[in-house]
Order: sequence, then structure tokens, then C-alpha cells
Amino acid sequence: MNDIKKINVKRNAKYFFGLTLYKISLDIVYIFFVVPYYSYIGLNYAPSFSKYIIGMLFFIIISIQTIKTFSKNRPSRMIVLMINLIYFLPGITYYSFSAVNTNYFILFSIYSILFNFWNNILPFINFELPKVRNRRIVFRITIVLIALGALFIVGKYNNFRLHFNLFKVYDLRAIVREMNLPGIVGYFRPVATSIIPIGAVYYLKRKKFIIFLLLVFIQLLLFAFGGHKTTIFILIVAILAVLILKKDYINKTIPSLTLINIIAIIEGSVKQDLSTIAAYIHRRNMFTTNSLSYLYYDYFSKNHPDYLRQSILRHLGFGSTYNIPIHQIISEVYFGGTGGANNGMVGDAFANFGWACLLIYPLMFAIVFRFFDYCTIEIDEGILFVVSVIFTINFVNSSFFTVMGTHGFLVITMFLYFLPKETYREINRKKGLTYGDNFKKQFGL
Repeated sequence: MNDIKKINVKRNAKYFFGLTLYKISLDIVYIFFVVPYYSYIGLNYAPSFSKYIIGMLFFIIISIQTIKTFSKNRPSRMIVLMINLIYFLPGITYYSFSAVNTNYFILFSIYSILFNFWNNILPFINFELPKVRNRRIVFRITIVLIALGALFIVGKYNNFRLHFNLFKVYDLRAIVREMNLPGIVGYFRPVATSIIPIGAVYYLKRKKFIIFLLLVFIQLLLFAFGGHKTTIFILIVAILAVLILKKDYINKTIPSLTLINIIAIIEGSVKQDLSTIAAYIHRRNMFTTNSLSYLYYDYFSKNHPDYLRQSILRHLGFGSTYNIPIHQIISEVYFGGTGGANNGMVGDAFANFGWACLLIYPLMFAIVFRFFDYCTIEIDEGILFVVSVIFTINFVNSSFFTVMGTHGFLVITMFLYFLPKETYREINRKKGLTYGDNFKKQFGL
């Protein structure tokens, strides 16, 4: 028993050291390689010793909760870990070194603590879904239908054009906005751009290279149709995850992101100019999402919440008192533009329920993650990693119910239920366990 405690203490110390190194390198990226180039959009530098101390105390709390997440051997722990790493921890950096007020950070801190608390404490409920005798056939049919649907859309509306210039993506988006596209296209595209990389990873790991390359080609066509950088980013992450990480993904996530921070620091120092990595990874996916959350808080702390009337309740006939979309209001008020400012997690929650969101949203995340756990038990670890990246990016960039519906969380999660799973024997062999060990015990359920 004492030996086990020593091992756990050593393991937890290793995790805490990794999180600390990640936080320090993240601070450096923000101060030296984000602020000088993006202060005009609110990523400014206004340090305060007291705010830094408050931020570090909260960092310790979140680190303890994150370390506890590792012991919850559930598929969703990867999503929870990634949300902590690319949203909540960068949020601490943003608060410590910018002009964000402490009232917002109190909201942000309580939200993140409850998010981790519910995800660590809410138990797995073993309810039965319909049994599927041959998952492989359902999986293959789904992949074929998604691929054919994607080819039809990019052929009909974009003439199979390819485009690789990341600096002209807004031109591609403007072209798509001018098209009179059917509503089904708007729902199909984000689902396709998530399922196709999953299929690509599945076939790459099984060395079905022709199918893999075909799916990669379709994903590139989808990128050219609308210019959404996430489409390319997910594909790159998926391929690198299989070729470089290979296994033990969750334990490699913190070191991998820390390495990305260090590479961004080196790149920016050598170039003496804007770091490409800092621009596309840190600024876009870590700090802008936190900045937008703060802007949503700032606006709705002075105006009444929307109570989901521009979200799911609009389908039930409820009308919003805001006559234009909220993301356009934020864009006009804070940026003087007519585009849309997508909200971050805390911003979405506060915009709809104000401070009462703390009672609702963290628990909702835990509930849908338990459903995700059920559908993805036994899933291939590499595919689980890619799925976690997809859902993490969606959750920190969009509203909760938009991710559920438009971005396809529920559809994709049910699709994963049909994904050919590893057998008990394969899982046991990887874990060094005997075939007769209790499966649920292995997963901490």
C-alpha cells in the first residue's frame, strides 16, 4: 500500500511539474509573441502583481483538479484535459497579464472549478443502447455516404477547387456567404469535416493507404469550400497523432502542448517577427476564445441575458428581444464590424443565463460527457484523441447547443458507437491484464 502511495505521489508530482512548465511557457508566448501583434483586438498587456498571485492560486486549484482527471479512466477525460489546457489555463494567463477585471475572473474561476468538479464526480450510468451485430458494416456505409455527400457538395457548389493559402480564407468565406446554399449544407459540412478525419485515422492505422489518401483529398476539398482553418488543423493533428504520438496519448498531451509553446518561442525569437504557430494556435484557439468570453461577459453584465431565445428555444417559437444575432452585436459594439464574434465557453453561458449559468452549464457538460463515455468505450486510442481535439475546439469556440446540433456532437458521438471497437483481449493485452479481468473495473466505471 505504501508503495502504491509513493507511486501516486510521484506520478502526481510529474503531472504538476508538467502543468507548471506548460503555464510558464504559455505566459511567455502571450507576453512576447501575442501581445505585440494582437493588442488591437483586446489581447493587451496590463500586468498586476495582485492579479498574477490570484491567477497562480487558481492555477494550483485547476492543476489539482486536472491531475484528478487522469485517474478517471474514461474516454471523456481527454476532452476535459484538453479544455483545461487550451481554454482554462490560457484564461489564467489572459487575466494575469491583461486588463480583464476581477469580477469576470471570479465567474471564470467558479465555472472552471464546477466544470472539473462535475466531470470528476458524476458517475457513469450503464444504460443499454441497441445492440449492433456488425458495427463494421454500419461504419463503412456511414463513411461512404459522408464521403459521397461531401464530393457532391464541393462539386456542385465549388467545382472541386482546391485552395491552400491560409491567408485568404476570409475570401473563401465571403464567396460561400454570397451563395444561396440550402440549410442542409450548413449542417452537413461541419459533421463531414469531423467524421472524415476520424475515418482517415482509422484507415491509416490499418494501413489502408488508398482509402486514407482519398479521405484526405476530400477533407482538402472541404477546406477550399468555406476556408475554415479548423478543417485543415484537425487533419494535420490527426495524421501527426498517428505518426508521432502512436500510443499513450493522454500522458503525452501536456508535454506535446508545452513543446508547441517552446517551438513558438524559438520561431518568434529567430524571426524577430510574428510567430506563425503563435498566430494560428495560441492566438486563435487559446487567447481569442478567452478574450471573446470576457467581451460577452462585459456586454451582458450591462444587458439582460437572452435565455436561449436565439438558441434552441427559437425552434419552439420563442423570440429574442435582440433583433440581430448576438455574435453580430458583440462584433459591432467591440470591433466596429458587421461580422460575427464567436463566443467562448464562459461567454456563451453568461450571455444566456448570467450568473445563474454556474448552476446549469458545468453540469450539462458532465451529463453529455457521460453519454460520450458510453458510446466510446473500447474505442481506438488514436481515434479518441482526434475526436477529443475536434470536440474541444468546437466547445471553446461555439455555443453549447450549437456544438450539440450544428457541429454534430450528438450525431458524431452516436457514429462512434458504431465504430469497430477493440476487443476485450486487445485492450487487456495493451494494459498487461489477463483476459478475465473485469472490464468496467479497468475503466474506473
